[in-house]
Amino acid sequence: MNPRRLLIAALLLVGLSSALYLSSNRDPKDSKTPSPDDAPKILEIPQDQITKLELRRMGAEPVILEKPAAEWLLKAPVTMGADQVLVNNIVGTLSVLPSDRLVDEKATDFKPYGLATPVLTILITRKDGKTHTLHIGDDTPSGVSTYVRLDGESKLYTFVNANKMMFDKTWRDLRDKRLLPFDSEKLTRVQLGDIEFGKTNGNTWTILKPKPLRYAQQNHLVGLRGRLVGGGLHQLQFAFDGDARLKRQFVKVGITLLGANYKRLAIHNVGRRKRG
Repeated sequence: MNPRRLLIAALLLVGLSSALYLSSNRDPKDSKTPSPDDAPKILEIPQDQITKLELRRMGAEPVILEKPAAEWLLKAPVTMGADQVLVNNIVGTLSVLPSDRLVDEKATDFKPYGLATPVLTILITRKDGKTHTLHIGDDTPSGVSTYVRLDGESKLYTFVNANKMMFDKTWRDLRDKRLLPFDSEKLTRVQLGDIEFGKTNGNTWTILKPKPLRYAQQNHLVGLRGRLVGGGLHQLQFAFDGDARLKRQFVKVGITLLGANYKRLAIHNVGRRKRG
């Protein structure tokens, strides 16, 4: 056998063996593939430190939300209660806001990304008075992400479109939509027209009027309680229609809370209309 070829083959064998050895002994961390968790965070603020949000949508009045105590309130362009679930979801997302990816760490021109005149800007105020301003621009060419940046920083990020949809709200979206705001745990009596329900000490609902009867459909009353607390008129209609005995025209809905606090809601034409 040709000695030269034998030497070349031996060198190739040594090289292959070294490569196999290094591959089998490599630290698993070195071969880790990037995951969404590795994407840099755009914002990270303790959620309980956020006390004010200002949503500035292009061509619309700013929407201002404040949290002076336990609940969020709408302060502009109208003053009224806010949808606590929706606002807390927005605040929770902003408090730990991940990026989809870091596009450019030292961007100098944001105009091509729709960030010179953003479609949406969110001003976040903390308890200590410190503010963060998030600018949201155009969607990426793929349409699945959106360009974003923080005011005063040169980093250009993208985040998923779902975040943009969550933040892009009007005051009508964020208002408190409940018909009868109250603590459902304190509910003791419900009056629907001439039918009155009461809750016993064992948390069982009974019919009090027109005559005392045990009401077996407990889930209907529990569902009605939930709709009275957080529902709109269409949900109340759904609750009434859930039981054939309640499918009728109701003029008044009254609820009694602990401490004899009584609230009444007038409802007209709740029953289904007959088609002519």
